[in-house]
Amino acid sequence: MASQSLFTITQRKESKKRKGQSLSVLDLPSESDPLVAADSAASIVCVASNTHVSIAIDGLNGSNFAELQFAWKIMAIKKEATSTACYKDTIAIGHESGSITLYLNINKYVENDSQPTETVLNWHVSPVTTLQFSSSGIHTFLGCC
Repeated sequence: MASQSLFTITQRKESKKRKGQSLSVLDLPSESDPLVAADSAASIVCVASNTHVSIAIDGLNGSNFAELQFAWKIMAIKKEATSTACYKDTIAIGHESGSITLYLNINKYVENDSQPTETVLNWHVSPVTTLQFSSSGIHTFLGCC
Protein backbone atom coordinates (compact mmCIF):
# COMPACT_ATOMS: atom_id res chain seq x y z
CA MET A 1 0.00 0.00 0.00
CA ALA A 2 1.22 3.48 -0.83
CA SER A 3 2.24 5.85 1.93
CA GLN A 4 -0.36 8.45 2.93
CA SER A 5 0.15 11.92 4.36
CA LEU A 6 -1.94 14.43 6.27
CA PHE A 7 -1.29 18.06 5.34
CA THR A 8 -2.09 20.90 7.73
CA ILE A 9 -1.85 24.65 7.26
CA THR A 10 -1.62 26.64 10.47
CA GLN A 11 -1.43 30.34 11.24
CA ARG A 12 1.79 31.05 13.08
CA LYS A 13 1.82 33.26 16.11
CA GLU A 14 3.23 36.66 15.28
CA SER A 15 6.85 37.00 16.31
CA LYS A 16 9.90 38.89 15.11
CA LYS A 17 11.37 35.77 13.53
CA ARG A 18 8.30 34.12 11.96
CA LYS A 19 5.13 35.40 10.38
CA GLY A 20 2.43 34.00 8.14
CA GLN A 21 1.33 30.43 7.63
CA SER A 22 3.14 27.14 8.00
CA LEU A 23 2.61 23.91 6.05
CA SER A 24 3.14 20.71 8.01
CA VAL A 25 3.12 17.18 6.67
CA LEU A 26 2.43 14.23 8.93
CA ASP A 27 3.26 10.90 7.32
CA LEU A 28 0.49 8.58 8.42
CA PRO A 29 1.23 5.01 9.44
CA SER A 30 0.60 2.59 6.57
CA GLU A 31 -2.93 1.31 7.10
CA SER A 32 -5.90 0.08 5.14
CA ASP A 33 -8.53 2.85 5.11
CA PRO A 34 -7.31 4.73 8.18
CA LEU A 35 -9.80 6.76 10.24
CA VAL A 36 -8.25 10.14 11.08
CA ALA A 37 -9.30 12.54 13.86
CA ALA A 38 -7.59 15.66 15.18
CA ASP A 39 -8.01 18.23 17.93
CA SER A 40 -5.92 21.17 16.79
CA ALA A 41 -6.43 23.04 20.07
CA ALA A 42 -4.77 20.22 21.99
CA SER A 43 -2.34 19.32 19.17
CA ILE A 44 -3.36 15.66 18.98
CA VAL A 45 -3.95 13.48 15.92
CA CYS A 46 -5.16 9.91 16.09
CA VAL A 47 -5.36 7.40 13.25
CA ALA A 48 -7.44 4.30 13.95
CA SER A 49 -7.27 1.22 11.78
CA ASN A 50 -8.23 -2.36 12.49
CA THR A 51 -7.32 -3.04 16.12
CA HIS A 52 -4.85 -0.26 16.87
CA VAL A 53 -4.67 3.51 17.12
CA SER A 54 -1.63 5.56 16.17
CA ILE A 55 -1.41 8.73 18.26
CA ALA A 56 0.68 11.87 17.70
CA ILE A 57 0.78 14.51 20.43
CA ASP A 58 2.66 17.78 20.23
CA GLY A 59 6.02 17.42 21.97
CA LEU A 60 6.06 21.05 23.08
CA ASN A 61 2.95 20.83 25.27
CA GLY A 62 0.47 22.95 23.41
CA SER A 63 2.50 24.89 20.86
CA ASN A 64 1.25 23.41 17.58
CA PHE A 65 2.04 20.81 14.96
CA ALA A 66 3.77 23.43 12.80
CA GLU A 67 6.79 22.98 15.06
CA LEU A 68 7.02 19.33 13.91
CA GLN A 69 8.03 18.03 17.32
CA PHE A 70 5.94 14.91 17.77
CA ALA A 71 6.19 11.16 17.31
CA TRP A 72 3.67 8.42 16.64
CA LYS A 73 2.78 6.04 19.49
CA ILE A 74 0.75 2.93 18.70
CA MET A 75 -1.92 1.66 21.10
CA ALA A 76 -3.61 -1.72 20.70
CA ILE A 77 -7.41 -1.76 21.05
CA LYS A 78 -9.68 -4.74 21.75
CA LYS A 79 -12.20 -4.34 18.91
CA GLU A 80 -11.87 -3.15 15.33
CA ALA A 81 -12.49 0.59 14.90
CA THR A 82 -15.30 1.89 12.67
CA SER A 83 -14.92 5.58 13.67
CA THR A 84 -12.77 7.81 15.84
CA ALA A 85 -12.70 11.25 17.49
CA CYS A 86 -10.31 12.95 19.88
CA TYR A 87 -10.53 15.83 22.35
CA LYS A 88 -7.61 16.96 24.55
CA ASP A 89 -6.35 13.74 26.15
CA THR A 90 -9.39 11.60 25.30
CA ILE A 91 -9.86 9.36 22.28
CA ALA A 92 -13.24 7.85 21.36
CA ILE A 93 -13.40 4.74 19.16
CA GLY A 94 -16.68 3.50 17.63
CA HIS A 95 -17.22 -0.18 16.91
CA GLU A 96 -19.25 -2.46 14.64
CA SER A 97 -21.22 -3.68 17.69
CA GLY A 98 -22.57 -0.17 18.37
CA SER A 99 -20.36 0.39 21.41
CA ILE A 100 -17.96 3.29 21.92
CA THR A 101 -14.73 2.94 23.85
CA LEU A 102 -13.33 6.07 25.51
CA TYR A 103 -9.63 6.16 26.31
CA LEU A 104 -8.80 8.80 28.92
CA ASN A 105 -5.38 10.13 29.99
CA ILE A 106 -3.83 9.60 26.56
CA ASN A 107 -1.11 12.18 27.29
CA LYS A 108 0.23 10.05 30.16
CA TYR A 109 0.15 6.97 27.93
CA VAL A 110 2.19 8.70 25.23
CA GLU A 111 4.66 10.32 27.64
CA ASN A 112 5.37 7.46 30.07
CA ASP A 113 3.47 4.32 28.98
CA SER A 114 0.81 4.59 31.74
CA GLN A 115 -2.19 2.63 30.54
CA PRO A 116 -5.10 4.93 29.63
CA THR A 117 -8.36 4.64 31.54
CA GLU A 118 -10.81 2.71 29.37
CA THR A 119 -14.60 3.13 29.50
CA VAL A 120 -17.06 1.32 27.23
CA LEU A 121 -20.41 2.90 26.36
CA ASN A 122 -23.09 0.60 24.94
CA TRP A 123 -25.58 2.85 23.16
CA HIS A 124 -26.56 1.34 19.84
CA VAL A 125 -27.17 -1.97 18.12
CA SER A 126 -25.95 -0.57 14.79
CA PRO A 127 -22.28 0.14 13.95
CA VAL A 128 -20.99 3.55 15.06
CA THR A 129 -19.90 5.08 11.76
CA THR A 130 -19.05 8.63 12.86
CA LEU A 131 -18.02 10.34 16.10
CA GLN A 132 -17.43 13.96 17.08
CA PHE A 133 -16.85 15.73 20.37
CA SER A 134 -18.56 19.06 21.03
CA SER A 135 -16.25 22.09 21.15
CA SER A 136 -16.34 21.94 24.96
CA GLY A 137 -15.65 18.19 25.01
CA ILE A 138 -18.63 17.61 27.30
CA HIS A 139 -20.83 15.93 24.67
CA THR A 140 -20.07 13.25 22.13
CA PHE A 141 -22.11 13.15 18.92
CA LEU A 142 -22.35 9.93 16.97
CA GLY A 143 -23.89 8.49 13.86
CA CYS A 144 -24.82 4.98 13.01
CA CYS A 145 -26.45 2.74 10.41
